[in-house]
Amino acid sequence: MRQLSTHLHATNSRVPSSAHSYKKRPDVQCSPHRLPHPLSDLKTDPKDEFLALLRATVKCLTRPEKYFEKVLRLAVNKRGTDEGALTRVVTTRAEFNLKIIKDESQQRNSVPLDRAIVKDIHGDCEKMFQALIGYKED
Repeated sequence: MRQLSTHLHATNSRVPSSAHSYKKRPDVQCSPHRLPHPLSDLKTDPKDEFLALLRATVKCLTRPEKYFEKVLRLAVNKRGTDEGALTRVVTTRAEFNLKIIKDESQQRNSVPLDRAIVKDIHGDCEKMFQALIGYKED
C-alpha cells in the first residue's frame, strides 16, 4: 500500500494541474505498467475510503468528462438533488469542458443535461444554473 501511495503521489506531482487532459492521459495510462498490481485490483474492497478516493482520482485524470458526467447524473437522479455536487461540477467545469460533459451526458442518458438539471432545480439556484449550463428554452 505504501509503495502504491508513493507512486501515485510521484505520478500526480509530475502532472501539472493546468495541463489539458490529453497531455495528462499518457502519463496516467502508462502507470499500470509501473505498478506492482493492476489498478483493476483496487475494486476489491468498495468500502475502503482510500481506495474509493484513489479510484475517483484515476477516473478523473483518465476521462474527466465521463467522471464529471457520472457525478452530475448521481446528483440529479437521486431523490432530492445533491446541490453541493451539482454546484461544484457546474461551476468548476463551466469554463473548461462543460460542453463535452453535456455531450457525454446526452449519449449516456438520452436526455440533455440542461433539461435534467432545470427540471430538478427550483428556487434561488435555478437561474444561476441556467446561465452556467447555457440553458435555452424551446
